[in-house]
Amino acid sequence: MDRPQRRRIVFIQPVFQGHFIGWMIGLMALSGVVSAIVFALLLTIWSGRTLATPPLEGWLGLGLLLVIGNVVAILVTGIAVTFVVVYLSHRIAGPMYRLARLCEEVGKGNYDISTSLRRHDELQDLAMAFSEMLRRLRNRRDTQQSAIHKAQQTISNLRTADTADYVNLLDNLDQQLRTLGGTPIRLEEG
Repeated sequence: MDRPQRRRIVFIQPVFQGHFIGWMIGLMALSGVVSAIVFALLLTIWSGRTLATPPLEGWLGLGLLLVIGNVVAILVTGIAVTFVVVYLSHRIAGPMYRLARLCEEVGKGNYDISTSLRRHDELQDLAMAFSEMLRRLRNRRDTQQSAIHKAQQTISNLRTADTADYVNLLDNLDQQLRTLGGTPIRLEEG
């Protein structure tokens, strides 16, 4: 039986993941601070006293204040978490969207595009690898177009040449196609 692969590297992008963890810890701390502030304010308003001297009849009221304080803290923290998650996820989702559009363009044969991302976006390494791939594809396309142009010139010069010149031309084209990874030319006798 094949055992499932275990994750060997936990921090793939340590800087980004560290910032994300820091934001989440900060938001949890914000939740605690907001809860404590709301609780203290409600307690002061409710009883006119401090936390050290709650009224005897108010333990139920004290519990209600705790619930209200926590609900307010959850709402405030939830709004903050929403903004942080949208901001951080956009640093990943934005480049993924951009790279997907670039893949569509490359699929259509457009190699003359650029892969620039914003400075703080994630996936910079992937964008650089994509740029290198495009550079190589452009070079290969240019080499192929140059070979085709050279062959067209040679053919136009050989219109009045004899059969041996055509065979030499086809041998040269065959060699160029093999070099470029194309399909070899098959000559039939006759």
